[in-house]
This record gives sequence, C-alpha cells and structure tokens, in this order.
Amino acid sequence: MSKPLVIVESPTKVKTISKILGSEYIVKSSVGHIRDLPRNTKSIPAQYTKEEILWGAVKPNEFENIYVIPEDRKKVVKELRELADKAPDVYLATDDDREGEAIAYHLKEALELKKEPKRIKFNEITEPAVLNAIENPEVIDIGKFKSYEARRTLDRMIGYEISPKLRDLGGAFISTGRVQGPAIRLIVEKEEERLRFVKSKYFEIEATCKTSDIEFVANIKSVKGKRIASSKDFDKNGKKINKDKEYITEKDCGEVLKILNNGSAKTSKIKETPRSGKPPKPLKTTSLQSSARNNLGFQPRKTMSVAQKLYQEGLITYMRTDSIRLSDIAIKAARKYISENFTKDHLPTEPNLYGDNKNAQAAHEAIRPSGDIFTEPKELIGKYKEDSDEFKLYSLIFNITVASQMTEAKGVTKSIEIEVEDDTFGPIIMGLSGTTWIFGGYRDLIKDLSEKSQELPDLAEGDLINIINSKSEEKFTTPPNRYSSTSLINKLEELGIGRPSTYVSIIESITSVFINSESSLKPRILAIAMINNFMKPYFDLYINYEFSKLMEDELDKILESKDPEEAKVKFLEDSYSKIKKHIEGYENA
Repeated sequence: MSKPLVIVESPTKVKTISKILGSEYIVKSSVGHIRDLPRNTKSIPAQYTKEEILWGAVKPNEFENIYVIPEDRKKVVKELRELADKAPDVYLATDDDREGEAIAYHLKEALELKKEPKRIKFNEITEPAVLNAIENPEVIDIGKFKSYEARRTLDRMIGYEISPKLRDLGGAFISTGRVQGPAIRLIVEKEEERLRFVKSKYFEIEATCKTSDIEFVANIKSVKGKRIASSKDFDKNGKKINKDKEYITEKDCGEVLKILNNGSAKTSKIKETPRSGKPPKPLKTTSLQSSARNNLGFQPRKTMSVAQKLYQEGLITYMRTDSIRLSDIAIKAARKYISENFTKDHLPTEPNLYGDNKNAQAAHEAIRPSGDIFTEPKELIGKYKEDSDEFKLYSLIFNITVASQMTEAKGVTKSIEIEVEDDTFGPIIMGLSGTTWIFGGYRDLIKDLSEKSQELPDLAEGDLINIINSKSEEKFTTPPNRYSSTSLINKLEELGIGRPSTYVSIIESITSVFINSESSLKPRILAIAMINNFMKPYFDLYINYEFSKLMEDELDKILESKDPEEAKVKFLEDSYSKIKKHIEGYENA
C-alpha cells in the first residue's frame, strides 16, 4: 500500500518530522528551490529563444515568468515525481512565508501532480504542531506566491536594467538592487558624516574619595554654578551649542585639581528616586540578531545559521519573523516555568502582552522555545556542550522569552552630591549615583550586561569626605559609529526596507564587493562612486528610502489583493515604466 508523501525544503527537517509522523508517511526534502528563473540566457528553454524575453526570464506579455529546473535539481525532481505518482496524497510542508510558498508552488508545477496537493504549515517542528497541520491542510496561497513572484521579477528587472550601466564604473561584478542600493547608501552617507565631523576637545575630572568604610570615585559635575560641558554639548562641526554649560580649559583643570587636593569636601545633597526595570520584549529576527551580537558576539549570519539548526531540530519556533507576539500556548508555558522556579511575586497577575507594528507579517509569532512546555537549557547539556553555539543561543532565546512574562524589577536610584567650597570655581560639585534593586523581578533571570555601577557609600547630608587624589582627562568628541551588520539590519527594518528573510543575504551581497568589513561597514571607493556619481544623479529613486519602503508596501498589497495576478502585473508595469524613463535619462545625459 502506498503512503502519503510529505515534502519539506530542508534535509535537516526530514529526520525530525519522520520521527513525529512515523512509518505511515514518507518524508522527503526538495533541498530548497527546485525551480527558478533562468540563471542566464543560455539557460532559457529552446521554445522561448525566438520570442522577446525581458531580463533573461520574463515574457513581456502580462509579465509571465519563465521557470526552469536547474541541472543540479533534476535528480531530486525525478525522485520526488516518482514518489508523488504513487502517493495517495502529497503534503507540501515548506516554510510559512513567501519563500516557502514559492517552493510549494514550484513543487506542485514541477512534479506535475495529478491531484491537488495539501499545503500544511507549522510554526514549530513539534508533534502537536505537525499533527495538527496534517489534520487541517490548506491550499497554496496564490496571493503570497504572486507577491513573491513580483518581488523576484522586480529584483531581476532592476538588476538587469540598471546594473549593466553601473558596471561602467569599474568591474563586471558590480550590481544594485531594490534593498541592496538603499543599504549601500546608508553606509556611504554614514561614512560621509564621519568625514565631515569636526572633533572637539573637552575635559573630565574625577576624584578618588574615602569615608571610614569605603573608597569611591566621584566625577566633577559643575563649577562656577554651571554643569561642565561634555561631548553632547558640541555639534558635528565642533561648535559649542550650550551657553548654560561651563566649557573648562586645560588651565581650569589644573586649578580645580589644586583645589580638590587641598580643600575639604562634604555631602551636600542626597536624592533617592524609585526606579523600575521593564522586562525585555519577546524576540523577532532583528532583535535576536542584536541580542546575539551584544551577549554572544555572534554576527547575524552566524545567529541565523545556528537558529536554523535549532528550529529544524524542533527546539525553537520559526526564526524569520518580524512579530513579537507570543501565542497563548507560549505564554502559558512561560508562566508555568516562572511559577515553578520563582516566587509568586515574579509572576504578573495578567500575562504581559506585546503588540506588533503595522508592517509586521502575521504568519508567525515571536521566536521562542517550541512546545507547550519549554525545554530548559540544562536539559540540552547531553545534546550540546555548554560552550557550544547552539546551547548559548538556545539559552538566550529561552531566558528572554521567559523574562518577557515576568514582573518588573523594582529599585531605588540614589544620587549623591559632594561639594567643595572655593571662591573662584566654587562651589565645585562632585556626583555619583547607583541603583539598588530591592526586588529583582525579571532581573533574577537575566541582567543587563551593559549596566555598570560601583558600590555607593552610606552617607548623610553634611558628612565630611576625604579626597585622596584627583585627575583630569583630555577627551575628544567622536564621529558617529559606522554601521555594523547588526545595526544596519536594524536601520533597514526601522525604515521598512526589506524583510527578515532577506537581511542576511543583503549583507553578504554588499560586503563581497562594496564593503571592507562585516563588523564595521566601511565603504570602498567603489561604493561611494556608485552612490554619488551614478545612482544619485541618474537613479536616485531606487536608493530613496521612502520609495523603497513604498515598494515593500506594494508587494504586501499584492498578497492581500482579490486578484493577485492582476495586482502583480500592474505593479510590474508601473515599475518598468519608471525604470525605462530613468534609463532614457541616463543614456541621453
């Protein structure tokens, strides 16, 4: 008796899903895309060679795409077709996003299925999720596929129309794209901002003080009744911008140090203010990349690779998402863990709910441990070593997910001012502050690694303070930091350009030609020339941030349209018309 066939896109998923479904099903992998646009003109099928073909892939009439099965995929297609012919049902279990929907559609077409396939989707590879998907199959979402097809065609259109002109700048491998162009522009403009920056000199003074029980460091806050100027009191041109601040000189520093070393100090003001710490939000793709970079030192590429493995092994939910929404199941699992491992005060009366921004795709929830009972990190020690990338990233995801459902931290921030009297500079005010956490809340699970504080002395107003020594330090304002791969991705998301599934590949494409380093994105001369000498004068529209966002919005509208094919064609017609006008303008310049 023949068995139903389940097709996934990743070979790694096969083992996990086969274990869940058992011997009653055959589970196979397509190993990614099995059909795509022709890679070059040589790949165009013979029946199309006498027709007009746009961009090596599209028939002008109705913007119909030509798809081919690459040579290296034909063996996979042959095997899957043979299995599908015998199967009573074919389940397409590719990822629940546009890319996954495209793979499902292409599988349906390439396998020449006699019977309509069953489209199944799950956000986590667990037994309940997979079995529920099998029991509640859907059909292929044509709107999602047409949205993907429009994006793919648009990228090909921009690449084929503009990139050949761009190569006049120097080299056969230069290209631009719908997201790539704006990303490079951001990097170039940041570098130009750095080059225009004029550094300014300022000074910081600190004193090492002592009471009967503790030694501590206090910073000079004000002299002559004014706050001492810091880096933020200069503009990017090096000009002083705050008349209410005291811009002290090197000479002033010398005089103040003499006063401190010879003067007597006393506590003049103590202020205590309540402080609360809010739990972290659940993770989406970009915040996972940021957290992994800050806490683990992972670059986005590495983060997504490790997360992919965790997902395929059934440990976390789908890792390409712009949603921070947690399902009821996830909230229940997190609250259960909190109630069993912390006090009742660590568990809010009502769950903490987090809303998505308007651009978020609804297909997925936040990235979290899978299942209705979370696997604790310690349970994975037999599977992974504690110093492995998988263990570290899973622990991060687990801790942030659980912490998002815990109560706020409660504390008191204490500010102490210490005064030194002087006729010329006085009163000289020194200050220090710190937070004492009275109740840890979520901080009892995770802490802010960037938070630094020193132990505060137990002082009362009027207490005498001994100044052991003091010193000044010459400092300079610094230009804005270059983008890292993580901060660039965050910026693209903020601008509404691109989607979680494309960010890492965009970084990879631009760093291979235009950028010197993945950790600090410094543009090469070629990138600066591309933006300033080519794109801005002739094709500014395609690196315009608002326009790029609008294109993303238009792609979303195709997905939601009553007639996705019609919406796709209109979008591509309008896009092509704009590009042709810009090409004509360039050629006539």
